[in-house]
Amino acid sequence: KLIVSSGKVKMADIAEINPTFDVDSRSCKVAARLLATIVEQHLFVT
Repeated sequence: KLIVSSGKVKMADIAEINPTFDVDSRSCKVAARLLATIVEQHLFVT
């Protein structure tokens, strides 16, 4: 949140996730939280 709210993040890329190696969907959940944080912070900054 701190990095995104600094206004220095101009772009973010979330690469594909391989469900075969994603134990208990951990990577998917982290990616979803990261994306939600970026979008949420972007809405408040702009």
